[in-house]
Amino acid sequence: MDASDVDFAGVADAAPLPVLVDLWAPVCPHGPRVIRVMEQVADDLAGQVKVVKVNVEGAPQLSRRFSVQASP
Repeated sequence: MDASDVDFAGVADAAPLPVLVDLWAPVCPHGPRVIRVMEQVADDLAGQVKVVKVNVEGAPQLSRRFSVQASP
């Protein structure tokens, strides 16, 4: 599930499950591989963990919250 600065609180902070947040950027060369792994984790752990993807280029508040210092 994707989340942004606008909806992260409702998508992740309020989740009744533990949340795994994938902070990614479109320019990251490993992005497609990581996305596949995260989707597999979400499928394998459905009902146990919520996987949330955040594009750091479009989420400056979350980038600061999670101390993202750079993206490739």
